[in-house]
Amino acid sequence: MNKKNRYISGLLAVALGLSVTAGSFTSVAATEQPVTQLVEAQVGHQTNPIGMEQNPTFSWKMQSKQIGASQQAYQIVVHKGNENGEIVWDTGKQQDTKSTAIQYNFDGNAKQLEPQTRYYWTATVWDQDGKTSQTEPAYFETGCNWDGASWITIQNYEDGMDSLLFRTEQKLSGKEVASARLYITGLGDYEAYINGKEVQGELNSILAPGWTDYSSYTHYQTYDVTDYFANDDQTVTLGAIVGTGWYDSALVDAKANGYAAAIGDEKLMERCLYAKMVITYADNTTQEIVTDNENWKASSITPYEEDGIYEGETFNASVAADLEGWNQSGYDVSNWSSVETLQYKGDVTASDDGIIYDYQELPMESAYSYNTSDIITADAGSNYAQGEIDFTKANSYQPGDEIHLKAGDTLIADFGQNASATVALQVSAPAGTKISMQPGECLSDGKDGSFTKGTLIPGACAGRGFRYIASGEGVESYRAQFHFTGYQYLEIKADQDITLYNLSSMAVSSIDKETGFIETSDELLNQFISNSKWSQVSNFNSVPTDCPTREYYGWSGDAQLFAESAMYHFDSANFLGNYIDIMNDFYNTYGVYGNIMPMHTNSFFNKLIGAGWADASIIIPWVYYQQTGDLSFAKTYWKQMTEYTDKIAANGHSYSLG
Repeated sequence: MNKKNRYISGLLAVALGLSVTAGSFTSVAATEQPVTQLVEAQVGHQTNPIGMEQNPTFSWKMQSKQIGASQQAYQIVVHKGNENGEIVWDTGKQQDTKSTAIQYNFDGNAKQLEPQTRYYWTATVWDQDGKTSQTEPAYFETGCNWDGASWITIQNYEDGMDSLLFRTEQKLSGKEVASARLYITGLGDYEAYINGKEVQGELNSILAPGWTDYSSYTHYQTYDVTDYFANDDQTVTLGAIVGTGWYDSALVDAKANGYAAAIGDEKLMERCLYAKMVITYADNTTQEIVTDNENWKASSITPYEEDGIYEGETFNASVAADLEGWNQSGYDVSNWSSVETLQYKGDVTASDDGIIYDYQELPMESAYSYNTSDIITADAGSNYAQGEIDFTKANSYQPGDEIHLKAGDTLIADFGQNASATVALQVSAPAGTKISMQPGECLSDGKDGSFTKGTLIPGACAGRGFRYIASGEGVESYRAQFHFTGYQYLEIKADQDITLYNLSSMAVSSIDKETGFIETSDELLNQFISNSKWSQVSNFNSVPTDCPTREYYGWSGDAQLFAESAMYHFDSANFLGNYIDIMNDFYNTYGVYGNIMPMHTNSFFNKLIGAGWADASIIIPWVYYQQTGDLSFAKTYWKQMTEYTDKIAANGHSYSLG
């Protein structure tokens, strides 16, 4: 090839290379993300929430590849019904850098939000160069108006009815179901079912609606139950179990606290249900199913022989087998009781923040069983410790082993992590076999292998733990629903021979989104951080507690000391916001903030007003603001907070509830 041709070939190669490269650049540019994006569009610190109260707050975050990018202005637009529906609020362009907890209708120009309605919203942001970015359309749904619904309980309620079953079966229109919402709460805690399917099972939650001062208010929850309906359904059955929870547990002095007087007979602690289900069909017509005394039945015969925070849980699978189908259509309720309606004197407000969810399954790591004859030292005299075990006679088990436990023997199972938890198992046993599962946080020092239940409150939480009565019908599955406690070990005994196929500790918490992560080169420091997180998970259950094994109380000093760390470790904004509400409800009732909130018993300790404890009412809203930029709680409760500090300034040396 001569020099001229080589030169031309070189030019062609360069041109071809440039054209290919240019094509590549075009392809990359076409798929590149914008320089600036708005993310995490939230209402009330939640993504697309349903069942919101009036006047929600709006937040978003700005992400940019441009160094120094910043928000200079924003505009929020809210549409009713769909993304192009009626505009109910348009802030216009606001010259403001704020992007957290912007209150609906802060400018007085918004329309009143309607109940049981979906709204869509967007936020547009102007940056320092005048360029705009917009959030993806997000939505929220407002809460229930409760039209037509009444609180119900079983007719002729009597003391000793620890739990109740409720059900209604009603005809459907036969039209296509577009959406369905269930609004529900109870006094005490509930489990809801639609056509036999557990509603909370979708969320793996327990002990709803959570702990509040029930003499003042309780929460309700909203569930999207659209998928529970098939278009050929002719009827729908809504059922619920209402148990003890915190409401009538020995944890609280319920009658002294006014719980009994808040509803029905002031001498009784009636288990009650309050619910409304709204079914929207494809043609936009609706059907409502509400708790009333015409369409509901109730039964005091339930599988739960005992339940409660202090009382533990005793589940009778034989009774459950006899009740098979109670929450499904076509069940015979001829021997069930009618219900009566009651008036609740407290408020019913929307919130999921006090519910407890599954956090992590902790499978059994190891176990051993022994007989009392294998104990080779005398009892040390403690109520809770046995003697040393001769492990040459003990049986050892590993994960996946079938465990054959003989009547009278003791099994010690280790789950590897101390945590607030329920229990789940699969077992086969003769009908009527009683299986006891006693929780413990540690094995005794100095007595090899012996089991320590911990320091319990005599006559109060000594019943904590799990008890199962077998039906004898093959391999049975059990998951505790109405009790949790702190443990790493379970001491399991049975009065007949049993076989365990699976055994798990189900760690539970009201928080689950971890937001703070740190790992160091020091294993001891890493363990300290892990312990701190597990302590938070285990004590953030409906309210922040001092411990999940003994008192379960909402000690306010513990909460305020840990609040800042808590908000670094996990997304705790709504959980601590719920506790701020609880503290201020306490103030509105008693005229001061307490050491323990909610009120538990009319005791000496709860009458004391201690610096660092009652001061949680000031410190936690401040920490909340520092961590979220949200001043809404400080604004809402400013009057109470300043009144309290003035009282302490004037009388702090001698101030108390009594």
